[in-house]
Amino acid sequence: MTPTRLRVPWSELSAIAAACVALAAWGSSSRPVTLEGAAVALLAMSVALVPRRALEADAPAAAEAAAIAGALASVAIATTVAGRVPPSTLLRVTHAVAAGEVLALSTVLAVALPLRPDTLRRALLPGALVGLAASLGLWSPLGWVAWLPDLRALAPVSAVVTVLFYVHAVRRPLAPIDRARLIAPGLGAAALTAAIVVGVVLGRRTSPLVMAAGLVAQVVGMTLGTGAIGLEHASRLARRCAAGAVGIAVGSFVALELPEFAAAGAPLGTLAMLLAWPAAERRLRPDRGRLLDACDEIDQNLRHVSTLTDLAAGVLDPLRIASRNLRAPAALWVLDRRETFRPDVTGAASATDLSLEGERAILSWLRARPAVVFADTLRPYQVRRAELRTLIASLDAHGALGALPLLDTDGELLGVVLLPRGARVDAPTYEEERRLAATARSVAGSLSLIAAMERSREREAKSQQRAAGSDARREAVEAEHRHVMERERGLRAFRSLGSLDEVWVGYSAPMRALAERIAALAGTDAPLCLVAEPGAGVAAVARAIHAKSPAAEGPLVLLDAASLRDGDGLAALVGDQRGARPRPGWLEHAIGGTLVIEDITALGHDAHVALLEAVRDRSARRLGAVDAYACAVRIVLVARRSVADLDLPSDLVARVAATLQVPPLRARIDDLESLALLAVDRACRLHGRPAVGLTPDALMALRAHPWPGNVRELFDALDYAVARTRGPRVAAASLPAQVRAAIGYAAPARDLDDDDDDYDHAHDDA
Repeated sequence: MTPTRLRVPWSELSAIAAACVALAAWGSSSRPVTLEGAAVALLAMSVALVPRRALEADAPAAAEAAAIAGALASVAIATTVAGRVPPSTLLRVTHAVAAGEVLALSTVLAVALPLRPDTLRRALLPGALVGLAASLGLWSPLGWVAWLPDLRALAPVSAVVTVLFYVHAVRRPLAPIDRARLIAPGLGAAALTAAIVVGVVLGRRTSPLVMAAGLVAQVVGMTLGTGAIGLEHASRLARRCAAGAVGIAVGSFVALELPEFAAAGAPLGTLAMLLAWPAAERRLRPDRGRLLDACDEIDQNLRHVSTLTDLAAGVLDPLRIASRNLRAPAALWVLDRRETFRPDVTGAASATDLSLEGERAILSWLRARPAVVFADTLRPYQVRRAELRTLIASLDAHGALGALPLLDTDGELLGVVLLPRGARVDAPTYEEERRLAATARSVAGSLSLIAAMERSREREAKSQQRAAGSDARREAVEAEHRHVMERERGLRAFRSLGSLDEVWVGYSAPMRALAERIAALAGTDAPLCLVAEPGAGVAAVARAIHAKSPAAEGPLVLLDAASLRDGDGLAALVGDQRGARPRPGWLEHAIGGTLVIEDITALGHDAHVALLEAVRDRSARRLGAVDAYACAVRIVLVARRSVADLDLPSDLVARVAATLQVPPLRARIDDLESLALLAVDRACRLHGRPAVGLTPDALMALRAHPWPGNVRELFDALDYAVARTRGPRVAAASLPAQVRAAIGYAAPARDLDDDDDDYDHAHDDA
């Protein structure tokens, strides 16, 4: 169990100690309690409680220094409740030590902020020297004259502390937030210096409230600088205070230097103060306020932008003007489009390609630390950190003062604004950093909105283009349909497994042998049997048989018996006269031509008998009809086994003139390339896209695959590949996984999607 650490209430104890010291001062002076003394005592107890807020700061050492300064200041103020000079020797010594140590702690804060164990050592010697100098008022060449530290000794010491704060806040290469932390303590030191100077000028007429107010201001400034209270407004507060002091000084000088115009002195002095005050504040703004004014102008421009080019011009042109160099290389990087926008001398922005690889240093830093980054802030630390050297070199190569990240609501980096350096020499301030961060949020919001609008417009344009393409394809299909209907008026549409537009491809030896047998059987009209595996291209063979037969002028009908329901085979074959709408049979549709029946065994026994009668008698009769009709039809049966092995009537088997073996695709590999090109051409026409070719690795994969689904699987595979292809040729990566596996090709993970699974399941049975 972790022991609980006891927290000592130092602020409360200091307030109690101040109250005790105030009572001791009243008691030793034997003076009545006055309103002035009560006010000093109240200030003494209050200043001890001021640093309480700093105890929760993220810098424990600095917070502890502020708390100790508050305790010492409360005791130093309490010793003067009975007058400017403490009434006893002990109180004088206490006052001297406390006041000197407050200045010493202020020196430590000025030299070592932010306080850390490694930086605290640098401030110990300056703090000790200031504490010793502040106590020199205890001595004089004539001996122990005054126990109160002489204000003439404290005034230069306090002024030195004020100068230290200014030098470290302006000249030291600190981060902007650390510069802002030094502003409030510097104002407090300046207030303490002013109080001491007033005491030196007025002497014993000075009220103890003046010294008390100076010490309170010093402790309040240290507390504000230690915590994170009001840092965004610290620069503005310091600027207004300094401008106010300048304005009052100018107004007083004008009023005092016009004695002959006594009546007009006060109005003229007031007018001079009112004119000098804003002028001085403008002069004291960081870099004359150019970057702050640019941010205000950017916020105004964002209200009127609608495109990325307008956005870039509205953001980059004010920054370029603020840098006092119209050729300063300001830039806006848009990451998702990989574009860089830069303004020309007229202020218009133009886009070029962005190299993400070349800008890796800046992008990696901003992704890891999504905040405004300044090259001057990081430059002092580049000796110890190698990654800073690369980042600073990249910023300097762009002539950039810093980089401004543009983040979306999820913290993702959308873009980067490079702040041009131009003629600027001043270091960036925390006020400018916070203002740039607010501007970055506004620019990122506009960038997200414009990007979303452009994506929406692109999708709409693509949708309209697809709709126009669909209309054009529909019109082309309708025209083709009308042309086919005019050319083939006698051809009726039936359900078939094969495709009527399959062409004969017979360069391989098995196909040439098959062509010779078909030519030898051209003169007979007896039934033939084709033995073929599923998908082996029966339609092309049937077309060749039909073209060589005497019935070549008649219709060619390819039908699938397996698609019929049980018991429908007989009615489908011979027709059905029953019912209100008689239906002709397949034999009637194929009169004078060729009837190809796929999967003959699926017709059923009754249909087999009717088919035998039609072959034998050259006639058939519809179900429910009295009269028969003549049907001179050449019959071609398609089966997976030889006709002798099928369950058919023996007379029908005897009448089959010959059995032709249709070679599978793996046995006619020499035809594969031609079939593949036909399949690619067919797929391109179906998908309405320009013709594509085949890469060597894709052709190698096609040759290596065993093709259990034969020609039909080849057509399906290439239709799938053409749909996935975006380039001018079909690559192996676009083929289905089963085909790619034949050559051990492993496609990227993004290619192995659900479509592969659908294709694989469709051909598993084959």
